[in-house]
Amino acid sequence: MPTENRRPGRRTVVLVLAVLGTLVLGGAPADAAPKLGPTYRVTGVSDGDTIKVAVGGRVERVRLIGIDTPELGRNGAPDQCYARAARSQMQKLTNGRRVHLVRDSTQSNRDAYGRLLRYVYTAKGTDDVARTLIKRGAGRQYSYDTRYRHRSSYTSAERGAQKAKRGLWRSCGSGAPPVPTEACAIKGNISYEGAKIYHLPGQRDYAKTIITPARGERWFCTEAEAVAAGWRRSAV
Repeated sequence: MPTENRRPGRRTVVLVLAVLGTLVLGGAPADAAPKLGPTYRVTGVSDGDTIKVAVGGRVERVRLIGIDTPELGRNGAPDQCYARAARSQMQKLTNGRRVHLVRDSTQSNRDAYGRLLRYVYTAKGTDDVARTLIKRGAGRQYSYDTRYRHRSSYTSAERGAQKAKRGLWRSCGSGAPPVPTEACAIKGNISYEGAKIYHLPGQRDYAKTIITPARGERWFCTEAEAVAAGWRRSAV
């Protein structure tokens, strides 16, 4: 008895197209919409990439993942180009407002300075604050050793800002502060107590350590260079 030929139903066609689309695109995008939890009130803005947020009855410093903005001068050092403009933009976006804080499992919970590492979204969840600032040219895309979830969209936003010469890309030449080369990847960090400690790739705190030139911190190419400059090796 011949088999009856039937046209596939609409649901079948949609399912097949969805599967093919997934295969072509290589799976779900890295920048899928995050799950947003409660909102928290921003009580202050330290600079263009760090805010203060009331969380659980205490004020937490929150360092935004994926962005680095010019540093405000401290201990007599001058402001980096566009530092105050970047802070001003962060203030307009977040200060006194409620925001969502979203953790990224690829990153540590806190950085070397004890700050929470989080993505920050406006209360309605429509604006990714770090991406907005990068798109405006208030900062550049920045990652630790471990690639973070939204790096592709942040990098795209940075390229757009560079091409359009927005913000620091217009006001500060190349816009980007010095970055390490593969051969000069030793991090010379200065603690809040003033101790000069350098971290080697592979050490426990290397990925969490941020180098801030405005504070006198720097990159070294060799351990001998670091020691000669007055730094000591991290014990861990």
